Amino acid sequence: LNLVKRIYVVNQKTDWHKEFPTLFQGLGNVKGDYTIELKENARPYAVAAPRAVPLPLRKKVEEELGDMVKRGVIEPVDHATDWCAPMVVVNKKDGGIRICVDLSRLNQSVKRQYHPIPRVELSLAELGGARVFSKLDANSGFWQLNLSGECQDLTTFITPCGRFRFKKLPFGICSASEHFQRRLSSILAACKNCCIHIDDILVWGKDQAEHDASLRAVLEKLRDVGMTLNKKKTEFNKTSVQFLGFSLSTDGIRPDKSKVEGIVNMQAPKNVTEVQRLMGMVNFLSRFIPDKSDVMEPVIFL
Repeated sequence: LNLVKRIYVVNQKTDWHKEFPTLFQGLGNVKGDYTIELKENARPYAVAAPRAVPLPLRKKVEEELGDMVKRGVIEPVDHATDWCAPMVVVNKKDGGIRICVDLSRLNQSVKRQYHPIPRVELSLAELGGARVFSKLDANSGFWQLNLSGECQDLTTFITPCGRFRFKKLPFGICSASEHFQRRLSSILAACKNCCIHIDDILVWGKDQAEHDASLRAVLEKLRDVGMTLNKKKTEFNKTSVQFLGFSLSTDGIRPDKSKVEGIVNMQAPKNVTEVQRLMGMVNFLSRFIPDKSDVMEPVIFL
């Protein structure tokens, strides 16, 4: 009888991809604009020449910039701007590249919102009794938020292919994470059983019915504001998931194996920097280490 019941529950699970197809199509366009505000003493900074790009990467850079224009993330600039930052090309593990912009000088003049990003341990404390989980990942989350026209010139950057500016929220802006957290928290404020950490969302339930009700409410809110999700990184109806460095399951919360292995496989620290690195890794897992202070005392006094 129990086996039949379990089979029935499995068969009754919702196909979320079919119910919310638009949530997994392309780059979202969330309603509302964000304006980058500058401090009163802001002094414009502009570079006149692009940083050199290795010849083997030139074509990849051109293609990536073209794709960003096509997706509506950036647009060419042909007028004078007070601000202009250099482009930085980052190699990805899969052989591709990522276009970044060094906005450090602009960041010195940006007014911060300082919206709090929840502490991981406080967020996970709400999961008591959770048995079903879903993990959602916003598709290039920051790029789903629009920049207001009045501030787009601030994000102008120069490349060997010319100058461009962002139409979407760039990753390099110091206020990006806190603004995204504030926006997403506001969108999902009425939703139960969900934890938001920038562009990662965890939804849970004590049973399948509670989980499905909570998940449907979250997905409806995201769909209504125009946000999309990364299908490859989204997981539905799981009895265990990896989230923010922890393994969550019906058995409770455990440290991610990779975090533990990182400490076990570390070489003994030989200087202050390495001790600080070890302490940071240990502190992340402190809730799982009985008498941590006593255990770590010899290391602290190195």
